[in-house]
Amino acid sequence: MIRNIDTDKAREVISPLAKYFGVDSWEQIIDKSVELPAHRSLFETNLSSNRPKDILGEFVYMDFTASSVYGMMRESQNCLTIHSDYDAKGTRALCVSSSAMTVGKVMETIGIFEYPESYEYTQYLSLVVEVIDNNAAVDSLYEITLTLGNDTAESVAVGIVSNGEKQELYFNAEEFAQEELANYVKVSVRCLTGDTQG
Repeated sequence: MIRNIDTDKAREVISPLAKYFGVDSWEQIIDKSVELPAHRSLFETNLSSNRPKDILGEFVYMDFTASSVYGMMRESQNCLTIHSDYDAKGTRALCVSSSAMTVGKVMETIGIFEYPESYEYTQYLSLVVEVIDNNAAVDSLYEITLTLGNDTAESVAVGIVSNGEKQELYFNAEEFAQEELANYVKVSVRCLTGDTQG
């Protein structure tokens, strides 16, 4: 319910709660002259591990070797530290550590910058993700959520990765692009199986 409260699905998800106030509809409680805030558009899709066939080229949008990009990332829920580092193959990466997580807990980091300047050549966004937890089973699963948003719309894409597995996930931003530019990017990791130590 909370996830949809600021979207056009809000009326659908809160309608059943009216009975707890002894009414059949919210209009019986809320004065008809009150203007409710505009709902945000919500686009939901999946992160795919399959590379789209119509990609003609690619470029790095978030280059963590640049302090201007790295400096725009912020710790959020259950996030302890963020730092820029090289992975085992020598690729610059953003490393995020979390507090200990149990099943269902979420760790997230937020970047405040526009994506993209133009959608003309950037319909697809890819995200290379690797969850490393030495204290969890090799087959532990984690839900990765990539969110692009602004004041009027939010696009949420979800994918699944295993502990220790590096995976490139693709997201088609075409539908969201018809709204307007995003002014924040949020990456969340949710533990699905087994408890972790961070």
